[in-house]
Amino acid sequence: MQDPARPEAVYQVAGRDLRGAFDVAWSEIRDRGLLTLDLAAAERIEVENPGDGRLAKFAVARAPLSEAQKRDIAEKKPGRDANDGWAVTEPKGYDPGDVGDWLKSIERMSANEFLDAAELADKKADTGLDDPKVAAKVTVVAGDKKTVIVFGKTDEASQSKDVWARIEGRDEVYKVASYTRDQVLQKFDQVRDRTLLGKRKAAVASAVAITGPEGTVELTKVGAAWQVGTAGFALSAKAVDSLLGDVDGIKVDYAADVTPGSAGLDTPEWTVKFTF
Repeated sequence: MQDPARPEAVYQVAGRDLRGAFDVAWSEIRDRGLLTLDLAAAERIEVENPGDGRLAKFAVARAPLSEAQKRDIAEKKPGRDANDGWAVTEPKGYDPGDVGDWLKSIERMSANEFLDAAELADKKADTGLDDPKVAAKVTVVAGDKKTVIVFGKTDEASQSKDVWARIEGRDEVYKVASYTRDQVLQKFDQVRDRTLLGKRKAAVASAVAITGPEGTVELTKVGAAWQVGTAGFALSAKAVDSLLGDVDGIKVDYAADVTPGSAGLDTPEWTVKFTF
């Protein structure tokens, strides 16, 4: 071998030394990250998941960047936060949860293994990526750029049970960890607002009525203080506000196979009514 700085000299190097330094597979040194997304510019995320028996398709969106926001970004000023301005556009009637956290999870997507078309053909793998009954898609729109991520079947032959994936417009196919798939391919009930009262906050209620087996207690707010019923017995404002704050912190899980009747909610033992 030669050093270009000393063209007159020729060197001999042990082969094992060269192999240790340079005989490295491309897949071992390449960046495993798959996406570079402009989080501020992202304006729409769509999911199509035929395997989700509850809701196979949904979307969230926000307004495109304004000219003023584009100027701020160009001038290296703080841009639009990843979580700002989102709304659930499909289906209607729902509030969004922490969409920005979901968007960041998509941007962090990485691969455990990379395969080109020839390598995939050699494996004769049943990826499910071209099966409309299996393939699930996550589409991110940011300005004039659209990124479509497709997830297929789990590779049951692998010890790690990775999931087949690809990005439309690229020749490669990837294996990603199952938890990566779950973070990117979220279900609607993970994306919607899971707080019990949604935008309505118990902390700003003007009255609370609690009904149980022994009757009803009515709490009324007068100024910054709380009182019980019409008699006007004073309550600890700190204690009541703490209770209402706890209610606002409740997050719920959605059970698709449970009805109000089967849960006993058609004849509830306790009810809490808020007046705003």
